[in-house]
Amino acid sequence: MGLAVYTDERRAGPVGEVRDALLAPDGSVAALVVLPTRGFLRKEAILPVSSFRRISPEGALLNGPLVQRGAEPEAQGIRLYGGDDALCGKLLVSEDGETIGTIGDVVFEQGALRLWGFEVSDGILRDIFAGRPVVEAAGSFVDGERVILGARGGRHMNLTPGGHPSP
Repeated sequence: MGLAVYTDERRAGPVGEVRDALLAPDGSVAALVVLPTRGFLRKEAILPVSSFRRISPEGALLNGPLVQRGAEPEAQGIRLYGGDDALCGKLLVSEDGETIGTIGDVVFEQGALRLWGFEVSDGILRDIFAGRPVVEAAGSFVDGERVILGARGGRHMNLTPGGHPSP
């Protein structure tokens, strides 16, 4: 992701960099995974979105100092990029089981920290020559190593690993 993290209005420079995000079951960003820029033993800090005063394409501004701590209950979710159960890289299939491709990246709603859609990868050559199509994520749910797209026309997502369609 590469988004700079600051503790003040950039007077002291960045204190970290956003490396990943955790999504809540409804597709909203629950927490950001931040790697500090300083320190000998740098360890990821999983910070709930409430820890930030502002998050924008220009950077993320913390409410206070960068405190390295582990995942807290309110900061649980599915990672976008890292880890064994990351959303990106999962197989994307239609309701009837037809393979669409793999999730190459995600698209957020403009001006919001909420997942809107998936960039679909169909192999490196097709991605290069034809580009990656984007499909809306509404109604999607995680089913093991795959994501079922737009199940039952629902508007809500369930991105919990082993999830099921929302009623």
